[in-house]
Order: sequence, then structure tokens, then C-alpha cells
Amino acid sequence: MTPPVRVGGPWVRCYGNFRLSGTPLQDVTRLSLLCGPSNGMRRYSKEAVVGVVGAGKPAVTAPVPLRRGACYRVFAVGDGGIGDLEVVMRSSRGVAIATDAGEDAWPIVQPDRPFCALDDDDAVLEVSARKGAGRFAAEVWVLRSPGVR
Repeated sequence: MTPPVRVGGPWVRCYGNFRLSGTPLQDVTRLSLLCGPSNGMRRYSKEAVVGVVGAGKPAVTAPVPLRRGACYRVFAVGDGGIGDLEVVMRSSRGVAIATDAGEDAWPIVQPDRPFCALDDDDAVLEVSARKGAGRFAAEVWVLRSPGVR
């Protein structure tokens, strides 16, 4: 049995001083490096998910295979033209597993803790803009429990 993941504390402190530079790919790398390794996480996505989104336009999607017992965090950053970047992790059945709750250009899915997979699933990451338009970059990080592949 995996000990429960603590809420708040270092999960929140890590991004307290984060500021955007205007380059989404560099910014998401910086944000994830501030919050991932300090919380025992490793980069899960082989490369960043990048794209262009706009309010009222379809979401950009990417497959994310989730593994039972592993916990995840998604970091995303939009450029200056995006007022509210929306990020949702959906199960293979289309159900929202985890979302960001803020209205900003650099959401973290569940900013106070990672979300954990109860079963293996071929999930889908959806990134869209609620306000504005522009480029974005997103990364998925993982906290693996002992024995999880």
C-alpha cells in the first residue's frame, strides 16, 4: 500500500515565485523543474505537448497512458495572448479525471497535490483556451509508487 500523498506544502510552495517569460516551452520546463524533482517526481511525457489554442476553438489533445498506483501532475504555460488556459485529463471514457481550477495562463492540474490513477487507462490530455489565443506548452510528470511499472 502506498502512503497517502500530502496536500499543500511543497506542492504549492514550489511555484510561489514563478513568473512568465513569454516563451511557453521554456516556461513550462522551468515550472516543471521547480515543482517536479523537489516533490520526488520525474518527467513522464517524452516531449512537451505544444500547440496553438483559442477561445471557442477545439482543444489540442494528446494521449497519456496512466498506470495504476502512479500519481501525476500536468504543468502547462500559455503565451501572453492567453488569458485563461484550460487543462483537463480525461479517462478513455471521456470522464474528467483531473482539471486545473484557476483562471490563468499557467495552470497546474490539481495545484495542491498530484492526481493518482486507480487503474491503467489510456487517458487523453486536453488543452484549450477559455480567454484569448496563442501558443502553449504542457508537460506531464509522474510520482511512481514502489512496484509500479
